[in-house]
Amino acid sequence: MNKKKCFVITPIGKEGSDLRKYMDAMIEHVVKKVMKNYTVIAAHQICVTGNITEQIMNEIAENDAIFANLTGCNPNVMYELALSHCTGKPVIMIAEEGTEIPFDISPMRVFK
Repeated sequence: MNKKKCFVITPIGKEGSDLRKYMDAMIEHVVKKVMKNYTVIAAHQICVTGNITEQIMNEIAENDAIFANLTGCNPNVMYELALSHCTGKPVIMIAEEGTEIPFDISPMRVFK
């Protein structure tokens, strides 16, 4: 039986940057543990050629759940979060303590 799929929306940073290392560790040690019954993938882990924006939109449309890291309120994350909410699929949102959550998202539960 195939596992369900979970797409991770997160700030990524450049390869080798402190941000990338931190986010990769967060995916490995937090998201994969929380979503243990899912196959987990983030945009920078897509290993096929093509238009990254289209690939992200396809992942959001095709995955069973979304895990969104709102830390820093990255514009790309917010765009992808909006697309995710349009699907009606479960979206789990996290943010580091101190992240100011935008007004439109603030009524929703964000785990810190």
